[in-house]
Amino acid sequence: MASFLIPVLTVLLVVALFVYQRAVGALEDSVMARLEAVAQVKQAALASWIEHLFEDTRLLAALPETRRRAAELVAADGDEQRAREAYRALAAAFGEVVAARPSISELMLLSASGGQVMLSTRSGSQGGYHTHDRFYVEGRARPFVQNVYPSPADLRPTLTISTPLAGVDGNTVAVLAAHHTLGYLDESTLGGLGLGETGRVTLIDRHGNPVTGESYGMPAAGAALRSYALDQLVRGRSGRGTYTDPLGKEVLGVFRWMEGLELGMLLEIERRAALAPTRRWAMVVGAAGLALMALLGAGTYFIARRIASPIQKLAGASLEVAAGDLDARAEVTSGDEIGLLAANFNEMTARLKALYDEMNDQIVRLRLNEQERESLIGELEAKNAELERFAYTVSHDLKSPLVTIRGYVSMIERDLSEGNTERLGQDLPRIAAAAATMTELLEQLLELSRVGHLAGRPEEIDLGALVREVVESLAARLKARDVAIDLDPDLPVVLGDRVRLREVIENLLDNALKFMGDQAHPRIEIGRQQRRGDEAVIYIRDNGAGISVDYHERIFGLFHRLDPEIEGTGIGLALVRRIIETHGGRIWVESDGPGTGSSFYFTLPLRKSS
Repeated sequence: MASFLIPVLTVLLVVALFVYQRAVGALEDSVMARLEAVAQVKQAALASWIEHLFEDTRLLAALPETRRRAAELVAADGDEQRAREAYRALAAAFGEVVAARPSISELMLLSASGGQVMLSTRSGSQGGYHTHDRFYVEGRARPFVQNVYPSPADLRPTLTISTPLAGVDGNTVAVLAAHHTLGYLDESTLGGLGLGETGRVTLIDRHGNPVTGESYGMPAAGAALRSYALDQLVRGRSGRGTYTDPLGKEVLGVFRWMEGLELGMLLEIERRAALAPTRRWAMVVGAAGLALMALLGAGTYFIARRIASPIQKLAGASLEVAAGDLDARAEVTSGDEIGLLAANFNEMTARLKALYDEMNDQIVRLRLNEQERESLIGELEAKNAELERFAYTVSHDLKSPLVTIRGYVSMIERDLSEGNTERLGQDLPRIAAAAATMTELLEQLLELSRVGHLAGRPEEIDLGALVREVVESLAARLKARDVAIDLDPDLPVVLGDRVRLREVIENLLDNALKFMGDQAHPRIEIGRQQRRGDEAVIYIRDNGAGISVDYHERIFGLFHRLDPEIEGTGIGLALVRRIIETHGGRIWVESDGPGTGSSFYFTLPLRKSS
């Protein structure tokens, strides 16, 4: 007994250690992946923050009032009264801008010639010169962002945005410059990591000095502020790893060098805190393992003896099947799980033999008709290609609600693990809304998939009567928008599926209503053009918002929507096209562009007597 249990327990211990190491590795990979994702988000947020600051400065310089007052302030015609009024107006405007943008440490106006500070929101700066400063030199010619550098005023990390300011005559009269402190980034852009108490993000300059976060102002040159990540950032490299931070703590870190900004972003979390769930899991598993070892000793031997013989017989039968004997069967000696496994094996083997025989029969039939075989292969390849395109398109638009659901589920899991249930009432309705959106998309896609064949037998349909039925069903919406309907009384009798053609009319009229725009006298016209052989050309025309020529073909694609603000799934026109093509017809749209209305044309086969 002991000789049997000792190897078993040894194997269990080795497996437990192996599983623990794998769990540690998996958790580290998961934390690294999360750090990578947070780094991408924060990098994008930083770029967006700088872009907004750039646009704010450019827009301030483009305001007519700013241009006029700046020209009056720097004018050399000697009108001191007008210059003082311009100074007061600009000072008040600049003060409002600084109050609205906490990141601005100073907003100044410099003369286009000489670089003298004509107006500044920082006391003591006015009258000074910045003739050789890069933000002034570059800012005279074009909007310019000077990357992070120590401010001459207080040596704090500063990012400066400058732009030429043109007078009313178009000539550059001044340079507008805004100094932004990076300390504001800690709360507005770099905060909210969701990485626990030990998670942190820091911006590093090209010399390895922290310019944000708790370590700001600590010199990188000292040996105390060195780490693997800082050394890599100084070399302009990006990466990730496990290393010791400058405070002597082992951390998991991700670092990204942003060449365009000449800044590095460093995200770190203490390894001890990151691996805490694994240690708790190991303690629970260890305690449970000790409790189960006694039961394992008694049960393992009995189970091994009872299971070994039937399994050996089952293995012998499986080897015979593998060798090609599909008539081989396993012996069923009991009614327990092993007996059920043997019975299922026998049933599986019987089915395999039946499938094998059926496959042989099919191969014989296919060889008898080689042309039919080639046709079938071509059809399957076409269907597979269509399925791949369809699956790619569907996955693209289904991903948004799935990402939403996955995000909120992750937050709920985290809240539940922390015992925080306050946000469940907010998150669950959002998950339900995302699920409802995906349900609506799936129902629309199911309907689209059914259009490959007609719902009923083709019949003769009075198109005029069918259109009047649809208009009557939309009467309330038409009346609410005061839409006038002009219906050609001489619509033809066509051959087709009544249910599907009603869907076509409903979708096109609904589309015209949704995109009517602000038309004061909305109108929809339904008529026919001169027949073309054995087919009729029908049109539905409106005087609504119109469609740009660039979108005439794209609107019939799956999930394509002209205006995301207008309700819809982007499947309606794809459904209409598929129905029309199933009837052997064509559909297209004509419009001269926005504000000119749209005309949707489609063809249908005529009744022989039409």
